[in-house]
Amino acid sequence: MESSILFNGSHGHDDPDYLAWLDANPEGFVANIPHPHTPYDNFPVVLHRASCPHARNPGNGGKLTSNTQWKVCDLSLDTVKRGALRYTRVALKYCQSNRTGGCGRFWTAEGNTR
Repeated sequence: MESSILFNGSHGHDDPDYLAWLDANPEGFVANIPHPHTPYDNFPVVLHRASCPHARNPGNGGKLTSNTQWKVCDLSLDTVKRGALRYTRVALKYCQSNRTGGCGRFWTAEGNTR
């Protein structure tokens, strides 16, 4: 079984490493998940394509991969979904951004491809 990559702010898995992964894998997928100490009711668990500009939005405190959020990444959508479930049971929402490069052109709010 494939294993996703977790960017959680630790050495080798911090913001510069995450941004490098996005640049190297624009066809990949990213799930924003809450840091284990972040209240889930305040944190949307959102699935993005790696090319989506919202995948680069920093969380509270200006960090992408620590403080309030972690990133689960892979080239396989199913692997990212399974990886996210290892860290949270909050249902994934599909990004609906219509910004240039946004996810809204790829899938519906229910996750169906367009």
